[in-house]
Amino acid sequence: MTETRFQQLVKWGGLALLLAAVGNIFFVLRYREAYRDATRIEQVYPQQLATLNLEQQALEGVIRDFAGKAGTDPRVAEILRRYGLVTAPKP
Repeated sequence: MTETRFQQLVKWGGLALLLAAVGNIFFVLRYREAYRDATRIEQVYPQQLATLNLEQQALEGVIRDFAGKAGTDPRVAEILRRYGLVTAPKP
């Protein structure tokens, strides 16, 4: 290896190491941010699921109540039929 070739390797090698170090730091910080977001979502998800389950139970209760009145109230029966929640009464 000649002296000029060695000087070029030292010059460009240092630059390549610097770029690799900056790239590694960037990727580490990026993955750390993604991990932080994932752990935050993991903590919030059970709370959201519980809220949705409560809302679903409330809606099912309302539908059951209206379905009970569908036989006596034609307006309620029409609303439930429109959304496909209750089948039409058989003659």
